[in-house]
Amino acid sequence: MDDLQKLAQAVKQTNLADAEIARIIGRPAESSHAGEYIAAHVFEITLEQSASQKGIGGHFLGGSLAGKTANIKWHGKMEGLLDITLENLPDFYLVMTGPKTAAISS
Repeated sequence: MDDLQKLAQAVKQTNLADAEIARIIGRPAESSHAGEYIAAHVFEITLEQSASQKGIGGHFLGGSLAGKTANIKWHGKMEGLLDITLENLPDFYLVMTGPKTAAISS
């Protein structure tokens, strides 16, 4: 099998995985949506109905943060940057990252 056929097979597998992820989280299979889904379950956050809500991803449900707003970010690696929307600032940023890695060329 040549590389183009291997790539086509990998894309097909990725599309199947993305369809399953979208089914589970109820939103498109993008890392931002998956990160919000994970945070909602781990940190007891109710997500905004619209994923396009600027600045706020959801509200904490209980504990000392009950009712407070959160902007949820999920990055595969720690780059030391945070995308902040100055309009509609949340009470908290919840940022989940992977490890810090060396910069590479794209």
